[in-house]
Amino acid sequence: MDVRGCGLMIGIELDIPYKEPRTRLVKEQHCFTGCSGTNVIRLLPPLCITQQDADDFIERLKAVL
Repeated sequence: MDVRGCGLMIGIELDIPYKEPRTRLVKEQHCFTGCSGTNVIRLLPPLCITQQDADDFIERLKAVL
């Protein structure tokens, strides 16, 4: 997995296709993300994101990976 980005626009490049983890994020964890290519999950959080929000997302992402 590789993380890249500019400001709050973040791409998480997975070692697997994004479809299954992204579907689980949306349906099980209620986290909406974008996607790009075949294995990149895109994040575009609001400018008012808190550290707690970011930590919460990381835990939800870990749960589906």
